Amino acid sequence: MLGPLPADQLRPILSTVEGLPLRQTRELDSLSTEALRVLGDASGEPPYEQGYRVAQWLRSHGHVVDPSGRVDPQSLPKAWGVHIVDRSFGLSDLDAIGCWGPNAGPAVVVNGDGRHASSRAGRRATLAHEIAHLPLDRSSALPIAEVMGGRTSELVEKRARAFAVELLLPRSSAGELAGQSPDFHREDLRTWADDFGLVDLHPRKQESIGKRSLAGRYGGTPSCRAPNLPLQPSGSPPSREQTW
Repeated sequence: MLGPLPADQLRPILSTVEGLPLRQTRELDSLSTEALRVLGDASGEPPYEQGYRVAQWLRSHGHVVDPSGRVDPQSLPKAWGVHIVDRSFGLSDLDAIGCWGPNAGPAVVVNGDGRHASSRAGRRATLAHEIAHLPLDRSSALPIAEVMGGRTSELVEKRARAFAVELLLPRSSAGELAGQSPDFHREDLRTWADDFGLVDLHPRKQESIGKRSLAGRYGGTPSCRAPNLPLQPSGSPPSREQTW
């Protein structure tokens, strides 16, 4: 977690969030009702399993997965009426902020200077993570000042990380690939990553994600890096907008 941000770094972030227009998202609202029902059915499961379940359900939804089996995390929020805003905040430890409130949003603000969001694959993972929050967490979010001060739910974040992995790199596909090849080599993983639009990941990162997805496929506990690390501002005013 970062230490307190200087006012000149914090100000443009808060200004961007406060300037977001209000959006009507009837399709997302309807989707949220169904997603929360799926989540409720998995309420006794670990957070990562909840994330898997919701991602699997969303992938089965019409027009989410293209004929090649890929999901476009850029167009999906837009289809729901969610505004995607691109900014450059000059911070590497902030990739994105998902935010909504009674007078603004919902929206996802992507920081082009973020450590992960600055690459094509990292941006896909960042947006996939935020997609998890949009249908599941809008009724229970914290004010932006609290989230940027580090008050986030670890359960919610674990669920969103697992969701992002399963949405972009489904375990079923990993299992099929492993089943087709007795020796799962890096070349197989690179081909698989290429199929799912992740070719600009460093080979070691590809291997790490592949192993995590395969571990989930065969009963292990997955893990995925959080694309939106919280900040620790000092003396920041409370905001009516909500965010994760």
